[in-house]
Amino acid sequence: MSIELLPTVDSKTIALKMDGHLSVEDIDRVVAEIEPQLEDTHGKVRIFVEIDSFTGVSPLAFFKDLWFSLRHWHQFEREAIVSDLKWVEKLTRFFGKLVPGIEVRHFPLAQRDDALSWVHH
Repeated sequence: MSIELLPTVDSKTIALKMDGHLSVEDIDRVVAEIEPQLEDTHGKVRIFVEIDSFTGVSPLAFFKDLWFSLRHWHQFEREAIVSDLKWVEKLTRFFGKLVPGIEVRHFPLAQRDDALSWVHH
């Protein structure tokens, strides 16, 4: 599995773990699981993403993820990206400046617990 939902302590947090290559099926499955939570949650949600390794994403999966994010960006309050991949750290900083109204921070894998704490508060 390339992407999976992780358990969270509250309904306002969505936690994901990514590993390997993301396919359209991965995105479709996760979106189908997340959308009901977004519809049921009043107010903003927080996103936690842990990336162990990343070998790529299919073009269609990339655009489906982008479309999902654009439709729901107004519901996102903050996002913690946890990874030791340097390019993910740079991309997180870049996108954090582009998206208004969302706090985005990168954490190394060794600070996973700090990222969870930050995203919940």
